[in-house]
Amino acid sequence: MSLKHGVLGLLKFGPQTGYDINAYFQHSLSFFWKAQTSQIYRELNKLEAEGLATSEMVVQYDKPNRKVYRITDAGNKQFEEWLNDDNNEGIRETFMLKIFFSGFRDKAKSIRALESYIESIKAEMDEVESINKEVDTIPKNNVHRKFWAATSQYGLMSYKTKIEWAESLIETLKAGR
Repeated sequence: MSLKHGVLGLLKFGPQTGYDINAYFQHSLSFFWKAQTSQIYRELNKLEAEGLATSEMVVQYDKPNRKVYRITDAGNKQFEEWLNDDNNEGIRETFMLKIFFSGFRDKAKSIRALESYIESIKAEMDEVESINKEVDTIPKNNVHRKFWAATSQYGLMSYKTKIEWAESLIETLKAGR
């Protein structure tokens, strides 16, 4: 997935600010897609320039003004083409690339990196578990619920697998195999 399509998909839920979109990425999507706040705002500007989204400034007197984005017909069309395309993009994981090259570093440093990785995965699992609780509050007849629950379940299962893999590699390194 490109960030472009993630933002377009979120805009399909309705008009949103950059802050709203960032909150989705930080809380609901972070276990399978990470995006920096600056990347999101850059992408929103690109979407506007390409005619895939529009924005309007909403004046607020008691708070800062809000820039609210909406998906255009062209944005809807591009999102639907992407969604229906069966070509899935590759996965990029920086940590795995570092592990691939870990034969070039001290074994103790590799073990510390793996232990740190496990701790970060456990923290992310906690977030996904809280997302699961939120999904449980969505009415059962909401068409999106089963897909949100499925991605949340995927997150939990993949995190458990990553932890098992890292623990196994630590054992292998400690045993000198």
